[in-house]
Amino acid sequence: ELYRRADQLVVRMHPRFDTQAEIKALTAPAGPLAGFKAVRDFGNGLRMFASDGLSSKAMASKSAYPRLREAMSRLPSGAKVAYAAPVFVNAKLGTYAVATDEVLVRLQPGVKPEDFFADPRFAGFERAPASDAYLARVALGAGEPVLAMAAALQGDKRIVWAEPNFYQERQRFFTPND
Repeated sequence: ELYRRADQLVVRMHPRFDTQAEIKALTAPAGPLAGFKAVRDFGNGLRMFASDGLSSKAMASKSAYPRLREAMSRLPSGAKVAYAAPVFVNAKLGTYAVATDEVLVRLQPGVKPEDFFADPRFAGFERAPASDAYLARVALGAGEPVLAMAAALQGDKRIVWAEPNFYQERQRFFTPND
């Protein structure tokens, strides 16, 4: 089970704009993410932002998430920002997960990927590294649209399985001593 955090979001910047100056401009008092601060750099343009003005305890609050969504909508799309997405928390482990703008799809034998991914719900696809599955970009973007797309594909007879491509926090529960 996943819960949305009401105080965090992730932004993927295009490489040319993934600079400290751009991050400062985003979080400036008049910037689209005013009140947020960059708290983690995952590399490859992916950064986590947190707001002191929104409470992490408001994960279930009906009023908190619209404020986060409104902050995401102020971000410039296109040249600078590839996408913004909410941060989810795994209820069992307490770790975060971010649904990227991709779904991982394994097609049934004989289904041509060129035909399957010609669907306008997809914005492109490529073979997943070291796998017989495909990474497909979801046309509606990252976060909740990806979760909805993975769920919608479950009944499609042309696939074996589909799941969101998450960027996840990992925790080590065992440290070997050998």
